[in-house]
Amino acid sequence: MIMFKIDKILIGILVVYFLILVSTINNPHHADEATHSFVGMFISDFVKDFIKQPTLSFTKIYDYAISYMSYYPKVSLHYPPLPQSLFSLAYLIFGSSIQASRLVIILMSVTFATLIYIFAYIHSKNKVIALIAVLFVTSTPILLNMSILAMQEIPFILFFTLTMLWLYIIKGKKPRLKNFVILGLLTSLTVLTKWQAITIIPVLLFYTLLIERRLLKFVLLSLLIAVVLLSPYYLFLWKTNLLLVPLSANVEGDPTDPTWLQLQGWAYYLNSLFNQQFIWPVGIIALVSTALYCIRKNKDWKFFATWILVIFLIMVFIHNKDARYTINYLPAFIIPTSYIVYNYSKKNGYHHIFVIFFIGLILGQFFISFINIPQGLRDVESIAKFINEGEGNVLVHMNMGAESPFVFEIARNGKFKQQVFRPCTVEFLNKTHEELLNDFNIKYIIVDKLKSGFTEKQIDFSSYLLNRDFSKVKDFEQFAVFRYEKYTHAENAIICNYICATREFVCSKFKTPSNALE
Repeated sequence: MIMFKIDKILIGILVVYFLILVSTINNPHHADEATHSFVGMFISDFVKDFIKQPTLSFTKIYDYAISYMSYYPKVSLHYPPLPQSLFSLAYLIFGSSIQASRLVIILMSVTFATLIYIFAYIHSKNKVIALIAVLFVTSTPILLNMSILAMQEIPFILFFTLTMLWLYIIKGKKPRLKNFVILGLLTSLTVLTKWQAITIIPVLLFYTLLIERRLLKFVLLSLLIAVVLLSPYYLFLWKTNLLLVPLSANVEGDPTDPTWLQLQGWAYYLNSLFNQQFIWPVGIIALVSTALYCIRKNKDWKFFATWILVIFLIMVFIHNKDARYTINYLPAFIIPTSYIVYNYSKKNGYHHIFVIFFIGLILGQFFISFINIPQGLRDVESIAKFINEGEGNVLVHMNMGAESPFVFEIARNGKFKQQVFRPCTVEFLNKTHEELLNDFNIKYIIVDKLKSGFTEKQIDFSSYLLNRDFSKVKDFEQFAVFRYEKYTHAENAIICNYICATREFVCSKFKTPSNALE
């Protein structure tokens, strides 16, 4: 009877969690999620065009992508494509929108919470511990923040945890080939969620090499299967010169990020555990409880310890740092902590009081997290709609990366009516301002009035917009739309755009991408 009530409580928690997440689905656009949503839209458009004009020609498919990039230079195909592919599937059903891609993430977040319940129950054989783990994971600030944005983190943690759960299930059984074939498939899917997901491979290797050596040859077989499954994707990256783009980004990193040669580099992810992944009281309990779990050598402590330590060490040595990059080791804290909290309180005779106190803490964590969820850029849809009503190309003049929502919305509604040029065209091209506008047939300039993160060249260009050749045609709280009054309509036989990541031009002779498939 008690177990049945717990099942109903679980369903109730998941329903409430889903409804809370859905309540944010119309929040303003966030820059990073717009980038991933845009890739999803590219995949969706390609699938629809490919069905109409199927081809096995790599050249035609390549020309399609180049033509798309010539209009909208945010086709960031160097990102692992699984989340974006799921977005594209949603777009084929519901149409392209930020809400459709957010719905995918929300459903995956609820699935992940369910997976944590299953994992914790298989581990502890106790539904109360599993329920505590669900409440714990759904309250974490980083998970809540990522669950309302169309980004890679929720697919990342979902498939990483699913792979680790499968390893946990099969490691105690007699090795069977089909189980390790499934492990290879799950590993490949994990790697396709986010670049940091490549850490699944060393986690599997080090665990079997150090702890479960009898399984080493089977895990090596799984990894070989994963390599075979992943090879077409990496061949595509190599053929399109995108293979080294994410590598260089992670190696170079932000110049302000601490390295492993600095004490701050070792403290970074410990600090983020307290301040971003959990609120500090809960983070301390999670760290202490997991440490006690390992010191006391509780059930499968080496499994969770390896999971945490391998990821921690890899990410310390990688220069590029962000709390999101170690989101995949949170289950290895949450499950042992739920186990320790429950058993400690039961052992010391104040079961209900201590558990209720801990649940109160994590509910407080949820409340704090929810009222501080990230807010995006307002007025993006209104600006895109206004620009789509006219002719002439568009320059988005703001901090690099912040232009993504505008590119997505203009592309979603305009469909190759106008080219969009990113801020790097002002920053990196050796052209006068007038040459830039005339050569690229730019009529509209979307400007961030706050000038947040502007370089000297961008500030100079902003000053240039104040002369009589420009008029402000739309004004919003943060953004303004300027019209270049000397603009004259021109048709170019070759359509070119500037790619920020490679600092090169891409050009296409096709009027629309679909023409490249003919």
